Amino acid sequence: MIHVNKDYNDIPRSLLTKRTEKYITELLTSTNYKKHILRGYKNNDVKDKLLFIYNGKCAYCESIIEVSHIDQYRPKKKYYWLQYEWSNLLLACPQCNIVKRDSFPIVNENKRIITPKFDRKEWKANSISLLSEEPLLLNPEIDYPEKHLSFYPDGRMFAITERGKSTIEICKLNRKYLILERMRIIKNTIFDFTVRLNDVNKMSKIQDGQMHNILKLAFEHIFNDLIEHTKPKFEYSFFYKILLDKFPEFIIKQFEKNEEKKILKTAYDLFFIKKEKNGINNVSNINHNVLNTNHNLIQKIFKINSIEIKNIKCFKNTKIEFSDKNNVLLGINGRGKTTILQLLALALSQEMPLFENEWKNVIRNHEEIAEFTIVLTINKKKLKLSFEITEDDKIIFRGEDKELKKINEIFLVAYGTGRNAESHNFKLPNKFKNIATLFGINNLYYQNVDTANYLKQGTAFSQIKEIIKKIFNKADAIYNKVELTRFDESVNTFFFKSPTNPEYEIPLSALSAGFRTTFQWVVDFIVRAWKQNYNLNKPETIFGIVLIDEIDTHLHIKWQRTIINSLREEFKNVQFIITTHSPFIVQSTIYGNIISLSLLEDNVIANKVEIELGSSYESIIKELFDEKATFSKEIEDDFDEFYNYLREIRKNNKSEKDIEFKEIISKLNKKGEEVSSIISLELRQLKFEQKNKKK
Repeated sequence: MIHVNKDYNDIPRSLLTKRTEKYITELLTSTNYKKHILRGYKNNDVKDKLLFIYNGKCAYCESIIEVSHIDQYRPKKKYYWLQYEWSNLLLACPQCNIVKRDSFPIVNENKRIITPKFDRKEWKANSISLLSEEPLLLNPEIDYPEKHLSFYPDGRMFAITERGKSTIEICKLNRKYLILERMRIIKNTIFDFTVRLNDVNKMSKIQDGQMHNILKLAFEHIFNDLIEHTKPKFEYSFFYKILLDKFPEFIIKQFEKNEEKKILKTAYDLFFIKKEKNGINNVSNINHNVLNTNHNLIQKIFKINSIEIKNIKCFKNTKIEFSDKNNVLLGINGRGKTTILQLLALALSQEMPLFENEWKNVIRNHEEIAEFTIVLTINKKKLKLSFEITEDDKIIFRGEDKELKKINEIFLVAYGTGRNAESHNFKLPNKFKNIATLFGINNLYYQNVDTANYLKQGTAFSQIKEIIKKIFNKADAIYNKVELTRFDESVNTFFFKSPTNPEYEIPLSALSAGFRTTFQWVVDFIVRAWKQNYNLNKPETIFGIVLIDEIDTHLHIKWQRTIINSLREEFKNVQFIITTHSPFIVQSTIYGNIISLSLLEDNVIANKVEIELGSSYESIIKELFDEKATFSKEIEDDFDEFYNYLREIRKNNKSEKDIEFKEIISKLNKKGEEVSSIISLELRQLKFEQKNKKK
């Protein structure tokens, strides 16, 4: 939790409308206020403004949130008149929102305000009336959490004051996930310093008498990175601040050797205590090659904003705009999904495909110019690049060379998951290697000398294992998990244990096509990121663009429903642009950018699609995939009955144990695997909701 500046007078428009005023009047005059608890305070302009103010983080635990809830600081159950009050609305993650619920303890219950004040100025969170309640729950918009909260080196938060103690208890700020995330930060920091300590030992022998300069060169970017993460825009910035403030206790004490502790203490003093006294500016005489750099010292931040296509394949004149998060391209075969990815890949890698069959007949009408324009953001600056396609299907850049050079440092990779056929023996151009599989050339690293070299690094295998676990295991709520056990260099492959045969290891080649395909391209991405000098202990520090064609190929439904969000959570600063034919991918990407490609007369156009939270598989099929009947009329009628029952269960009018409900499920399960999968997922969601409701 950190202090947040919020202007209580800069109120979102939807909270000032006559309709909202009408709701407030009804709340004040009704004898049963519950009838008037509406969702108006959850309008997009309210949520967008809170997302901006809170940097997309939870007000309580500081987690970056994909699914954000608008939380009532003073719960509407007790303070019904405040539910549209701008100063009472905070941004919260689902977990904090659920555990907090209606809790709002105050020092003296006799001081609790139970009826609204006539003067609405007294409704504001910082008004004399409300502050006089002396709430025990900290408000990040009014309080300064560092006066009330701190951390132990084991990741636990502890209270400095009684209000801090109440806040930890109410929001469960020591829940297991948060402690593990804080410990991850400590472990990654220790790893970074461990690597640099080895370099310091080497350099101190080579360049005697240059210790201050060596320490600056070795540790400066690590300290700068830690300082950068104390800024409000970063996840867990409060914890980073405490880590730096208590660096000797949090980091230095974790090292066993006294010599290492002494070096780190000297470095810490150098940067944070004696920085002004030690005029250390000249490091030109240091041997930079001795350092085995694991970070990009200057990281480029880049995103694709849009592409405009004219007279290319099925596109007459079309513009597609992208989000900096997940982007999902939909459309039946022949609507240009792959073409979009290939244009982006070829233009940004400045290469041409090696096989004609993957790139031919590109120009739509040879009487007109075939061209496309890509707009990028590189380090907060817009860059517009224009290209033309010649008669022989070559891409020509139209502009100055200095503009094209700006994209040389972009980390771009592209995958065609349905195109990874056979390996090729000829040498590929360097820049084409990253996009080869999008054009039918199997150039993945999963059985490559680079993978073997990467895995020789101390923590490389554990890095891959941790990332793979986070991406795949979220789908397996029933713990039907495949565990990565080792990499065997002698046969150049990975081995696993599966629930079906837990006693014996099996090679990657023996696993399902869906797992194997996704595992291969994820490992490929990890190794390519390593070769770009990114720190894989911190996947969130990777800035890149990943294009994936048909991400759902071979994937089971349970993985289709989790893969997009899992990738986004692990690689927070990677822009994903994918194509799919799966309604389950769409259903799980309601917080990303969904783009539907459809034919209008003789041109394919792009429309941004808004998917309502909780949209069913059937409604998505009908609305976005042009399928009017997903199953037979008989099955659809059974589904209607099933969903009616679910609605009644959620209203507590019926039970999932009812014989009638069990008969409906039994009847549907006999209709095939696809139907059974939907039933299973819906029942799992119901159990999850009921479990959280009990909590």
